[in-house]
Amino acid sequence: MSATEARALLPTLQLEHLDSLESEQHDLCELAGQLRVLGPHPSILAPDALCVEIGRTAHILGGENACVELALRKLRSLGHLSRITVVDGNCAGARQSAKALAEWNNKHQVILPNQLRTALHELPLKYLNISLPLLESLDALGVRTAGAVASLPASSIAHRYGQEGLRLRQLARATNQPSQKIIRTKTRLQPIFEHQFSAPAVHLAR
Repeated sequence: MSATEARALLPTLQLEHLDSLESEQHDLCELAGQLRVLGPHPSILAPDALCVEIGRTAHILGGENACVELALRKLRSLGHLSRITVVDGNCAGARQSAKALAEWNNKHQVILPNQLRTALHELPLKYLNISLPLLESLDALGVRTAGAVASLPASSIAHRYGQEGLRLRQLARATNQPSQKIIRTKTRLQPIFEHQFSAPAVHLAR
């Protein structure tokens, strides 16, 4: 809506000019770097979301809920508001699902691995990054939620919408992705130095 229409709904509204797209992306990159406290390689989900893989670090930091609290404290300290969603990274379209759920639900949430499909059931398709022709075609058929897509036969989806439709159905059904093969080299590197610690590693709050 226009600024005039927005002020008509909320007279106390204050407007602020956004920086250029390049500046916004630079700021987002800098913010991603601040979230390395959660995982080593935060990534950007354009235009306004960040993704951090915590599968290998959550147990060190105290679990998924502790990771959410740590991220909240970090973002608040930098003056940012956020909505955080944790999902199973092994599911198809996990990043897209997390971003869509965070935008749709105005709350922080940790979704258990076997509960992602249920969480997506009522999600409107407009929150997912799908092409406009696909969105309009599904809407014309009365298919407007991820749950409705999940219930459609794969054969009819493939025939009508091809690979994009199949990817959407896999996301809606929270289908597990095939595990990636680990390529091991024949040469075994020997450790240079070994040390046995007396106690397990712990996380100290800053």
